[in-house]
Amino acid sequence: MSTAPNGSVASWTRDEDPGSGQNAAVRLTLLSCVSAAGSLGGVFVISAVIVMEPLRTRGNAFLVSSALAHLLVSALLLPSTCVAILAGVTRDPGLCHFQWALLVVCLVASLLSFACLAASQGLALRCSRGAVLAAALASWIVATTVALGQRGLGLGPTFCGGAPMASNVPLQAAVAALCILVPVLLTVLGFGVALARMRRHEPDGAALELLKSHVAVYLLTLAMWVPGVALAAVSISREVPPHLVDVAWWLALSHSCLYSYVYAATHRTFRVAFNKLFFYCCCKSHVTFSRPSREQRIGPQGSGVGLRVHIIPAMNIYSAKKDSSQAAVKHCVQGKGLHCSYDL
Repeated sequence: MSTAPNGSVASWTRDEDPGSGQNAAVRLTLLSCVSAAGSLGGVFVISAVIVMEPLRTRGNAFLVSSALAHLLVSALLLPSTCVAILAGVTRDPGLCHFQWALLVVCLVASLLSFACLAASQGLALRCSRGAVLAAALASWIVATTVALGQRGLGLGPTFCGGAPMASNVPLQAAVAALCILVPVLLTVLGFGVALARMRRHEPDGAALELLKSHVAVYLLTLAMWVPGVALAAVSISREVPPHLVDVAWWLALSHSCLYSYVYAATHRTFRVAFNKLFFYCCCKSHVTFSRPSREQRIGPQGSGVGLRVHIIPAMNIYSAKKDSSQAAVKHCVQGKGLHCSYDL
């Protein structure tokens, strides 16, 4: 990767030295592996929320929204870089603008999704499905609008070339505050309130463990995105050293490939889902996923009447005529092949 003449463009370039072909092969292999691992992790996160009963909550719909945003990087941005290396067009400005737009959408959509998730946790909201869907769609609309508006109005950093546009600094600062600073503050506040409440009322609950995983992933998000956001803000008015741009750029991209494995490392249900999905997808092994227990389906004992009928395999009940309830009870007592038990 190198920097354009203005010193603020981070992009892959083809070197003219004899070893450039080998370097390109190494970069291509590394990017392909990282992209595959990140995409697989993102798909596993989405699948875990769908198939694992403890994770199947409406609040985790915002986690799915964030995972889809990260897939833009791992499944689209990184592969486009691989194609550019093969085609020798790594310095194309159009490709740079395309990748930067994807990165902006990923960042804003992820931050807004986490803000909605933290708000639902902190306020203990029981939102309807329509409200959750509307909030998730709104985060994507805002993220797409910011990316397109930045390109159309000439706002934002000059990573893809062009002179700094200091005259738009107030407008850019306002957009950054609304789309980045405000969601971060709301997320920190929401997670803080939720942690305090759950530690007081549910110190050993599963919801607290999941919330801790959300907090760990969000702290990783801030740690890996803050350098890039800071350099983007500085590059608006002054030149940024190329090596700092490179480090911040790839640090932000790496987060989209690592967050899913942080969930697997910090939460047991995600870890179990990852193991089962890996064996199912990669080893073609048969796996079973957890279902609600009988107590969860019918409620605690005493809340209703549950009927268990144990039938001897040799007995064909479908060919027999239906008896009255009294005859069935008498048949059970006499022990002629049918055993009935009642939970009252």
